[in-house]
Amino acid sequence: MLHSLLSTSPAGSAWAIALWTIVIGCLCAIPASLVGSFLVLRRMSLLGDAISHAVLPGVAIAFLISGEISGVPIFIGAILTAILTAFLTRTVAASGVVNEQAGLGVVFTSLFAIGVLLISRAAQNIDLDPGCVLYGAIEFVPLETVVLGSFELPRTAIPLGFTALLTIGFILAFFKELKITSFDAPLAESMGLSPRRMDFFLLLLTSFITVLSFEAVGSILVIVLLVAPACTALHLTDRLEIALPLAVLFGCLSSVLGYSGALSTNTSVAGMIAVASGFLFLISWIFAPKHGRFANLLRRFRLRLQIATDDLLAVIYRREESGRLLMNHGESVVISNGLLGWLTKNRAVRKGWLDSEVLATESRLQLTPKGREMAQSIVRGHRLWESFLHRDFQLAQDHLHEPAEIAEHFLGPDLQRELSDQLNTPGTDPHGQSIP
Repeated sequence: MLHSLLSTSPAGSAWAIALWTIVIGCLCAIPASLVGSFLVLRRMSLLGDAISHAVLPGVAIAFLISGEISGVPIFIGAILTAILTAFLTRTVAASGVVNEQAGLGVVFTSLFAIGVLLISRAAQNIDLDPGCVLYGAIEFVPLETVVLGSFELPRTAIPLGFTALLTIGFILAFFKELKITSFDAPLAESMGLSPRRMDFFLLLLTSFITVLSFEAVGSILVIVLLVAPACTALHLTDRLEIALPLAVLFGCLSSVLGYSGALSTNTSVAGMIAVASGFLFLISWIFAPKHGRFANLLRRFRLRLQIATDDLLAVIYRREESGRLLMNHGESVVISNGLLGWLTKNRAVRKGWLDSEVLATESRLQLTPKGREMAQSIVRGHRLWESFLHRDFQLAQDHLHEPAEIAEHFLGPDLQRELSDQLNTPGTDPHGQSIP
């Protein structure tokens, strides 16, 4: 469909259609991604989906009054119903019986059901194209133009541009209030700010964005643009000041990539923009430096390697403490755990904790002075924690080792000193072993 549209247009016109299609996608993405960032933070990310269903009765009533299936009456009916959705949602949530999400579910399903009844009973002869409603017709938007001064613009670009400017202005004017109420509503209330009022304004702004974007991009893409760019940005940074422009960047990038993908595959532009948004989110979900899956796996592996290294040092320290030259079978098993064991020993050597000259002989591993100091701290934390559990929690001696084995890796010098002071500087642990 996209190929046939461009092939039947003159070269200059085809270029203009391509450019304006991308621009329209960006004009939809800018307000949606900005508002969507706050919706995601407030756990209201499916608000656009709810409003897209809730506006149906307004559309049906507007048709019954005007007899038109497009134009200003339909827009006014949709906007008024979206505002009604926001108001009813806040009213239901303010009752205290249900939370925001439950109130939203009750309101939009009820309004959607009313809309279905009105359409089925009073407007049976309307020719509605589900494809346009779901996917929009963004590739055809540049064909319907208006003259503004000396410029010829797509008609849809004017309200979308106005919405983008309105959204940017609202966020700049109320950024402090939006930020505080999104991250800490109780703190906002103590400062005299109203989280519910900010929620209502966000509901109202989301209503405008959702309704104005329907004609151009359809309901599915509106929902995607409200959620995906914001989630992508929030995966990459914890600072809202950076996340907002990043969300706009990813929304616009989705428009460019989506149009390019639709052009190469001759498919729906709006659908490909949604796919591009999901693809960008998938990349951030996997490779984000702090919150990505790969980074989480790497942190977990590093923690596991650190714990294994601590266990290795503690095993060697206890062997030296007992005066044994060789490790027993149980101790050798602990430090010979395949690849992890090899990485553990090499890490200990790199840190200067283990004598590299006897690395090849596992049973004769020796600590360096630096390693002995580190191992002593680990064993000290273990035995202090056992003493604390035995005295304050009355745990039996045979129940002390396992919890202390976990805690020993996280007891730094400060906490060890605090434990020792609370325990009146004990000399031995509950098993009779000296505390270094």
